[in-house]
Amino acid sequence: MKPYVIIISQVPIFRCLVYNKHMKYRYIFITTAIFFLSFSVSFASFQRNLTTGSTGQDVLELQKLLNQDIRTRLAESGPGSPGSETTYFGNITRSAVIKFQEIYKNEVLAPINLSLGTGFVGVLTRGKLNNLAVIDTTEAVNPPEIISVSPKILTPGSLVTIKGENFLSSRNIIGFAGEKIANISSSDNQTIFFVTPRDIAPGLQQLFVINSNGISEDIFVEVVNETVNNAPSISSISPNKGTFNTKVKITGENFNSDNTVHVSYTKLNLPSTDGKTIEFLINPEQFKIPGLDDLEIWMYIENSNGTSNPVVFTLTQ
Repeated sequence: MKPYVIIISQVPIFRCLVYNKHMKYRYIFITTAIFFLSFSVSFASFQRNLTTGSTGQDVLELQKLLNQDIRTRLAESGPGSPGSETTYFGNITRSAVIKFQEIYKNEVLAPINLSLGTGFVGVLTRGKLNNLAVIDTTEAVNPPEIISVSPKILTPGSLVTIKGENFLSSRNIIGFAGEKIANISSSDNQTIFFVTPRDIAPGLQQLFVINSNGISEDIFVEVVNETVNNAPSISSISPNKGTFNTKVKITGENFNSDNTVHVSYTKLNLPSTDGKTIEFLINPEQFKIPGLDDLEIWMYIENSNGTSNPVVFTLTQ
């Protein structure tokens, strides 16, 4: 039997780095002091009912889980927003829970003859939350693989594109800088997006992907506090919502004649004649939109000057 040295890292997601005598290594997850080839990863467990006025660590975990899906995000800034979750169940938490219940109404509302969310986290809602918060990685066969990350240098609050293989259509989890970003979808099983936390520390940060297929190998990406000089910047999108075939105008700075406009999972090569505006149609035959339930479409611009901040276009029916 080959000798191994096990080093356990002190991060919220427990991983260990296993070296053999040939200095080959890989990370695996552990849930106890003894680990096995079959294992599971649990990030949160909701064991009690929650309602307006509830307080505790489980409320904090509830807010974090809701914030992973832009459709149920509590707030874009301030208390309750990503990175600023609290232990208090207030009105904005209740509103987010209602949205969550109505998204999964067939599982949490229909069984008790309800059609509208209540904001009360009872048995059925807790069951769905627990289901989303746990990934079973037993007997993983084709683990996810990261091939590339764009942009090469990340900044706080920036949109990141991961290209790879064996991603799932839903319930991918990204491990980044010791934190978890859950419930990430992929329309083609080869591309996933996420936004870096605004409080991320500069330097080399660890990045990996988990789903029911297994765990990817780690890569390390560089994070800097300041944006690249003369990088494209988006100040507005008009309109910011509409149906297919809506003409969209992006306004900003530092666009050039060779821009790549990322719209959902599609790349468009579009020039800017004035360096400040780009226009195009939301074409249903051209864009890969990840399902009718995913109505928030991320957009950002990449060119030789760098990568812009992301904006969101809401697709209506």
